[in-house]
Amino acid sequence: MSLGEILSRVGRELKTKNALREHMLTEARRVLKLSKESIILVHRGKFKAAEKRVETAGGILRKTLKRLEEFPELKYGGAMFNACQEYAEAYIFLKLEKEERFPTPEEVGVGFQAYLLGLADVPGELRRRALDALMAGDFKGAEGRFNLMEEIYGGLSTLDEQIFSLVSGLRRKCDVIRHLLELTGSDLLVEKRQQRLEKALKTLEKHASKIGRKRG
Repeated sequence: MSLGEILSRVGRELKTKNALREHMLTEARRVLKLSKESIILVHRGKFKAAEKRVETAGGILRKTLKRLEEFPELKYGGAMFNACQEYAEAYIFLKLEKEERFPTPEEVGVGFQAYLLGLADVPGELRRRALDALMAGDFKGAEGRFNLMEEIYGGLSTLDEQIFSLVSGLRRKCDVIRHLLELTGSDLLVEKRQQRLEKALKTLEKHASKIGRKRG
């Protein structure tokens, strides 16, 4: 093969790769947008609409990853990896809220690293749900979300130290979860004390009312 032929082939390959890169960036942005929309819809209790967003995002993700098979640096690069991570978070959050279960990495359809990082972001959404439940007077619902946050933190914390060195950013996310647990636990404690105080005041009012009637 002459130098001219070699350079011609190299040029074609680079152009093909660049076109795929542009396509990947566009599709990654679509996946990110749909995943974020799904999370918002779950917070609003609109599970069917959230499922549609997740299904669409999953379809885009699978097709794009397949097209990138020949270029691992694009398939596992920053933009695509971030999209997989955001999609994993949206998928796991939806399943927890709608079906009360943790989906496997195989079900989600992303790699183990993206799955772990997506899972580690879910407690942030669960805290929001817990606060919404407290605002609505649903202490049991808030406590349930707190328990899920604890389960995720407990599970991730038991991973081998080598896993944390393999999954960049996981340790930092676990530190964030611990902080969120402290905040949410404090919120629940304040609410429980408030409920006890209100109950005690009602009991006192009833007792005072009975005494007043007897004196009357």
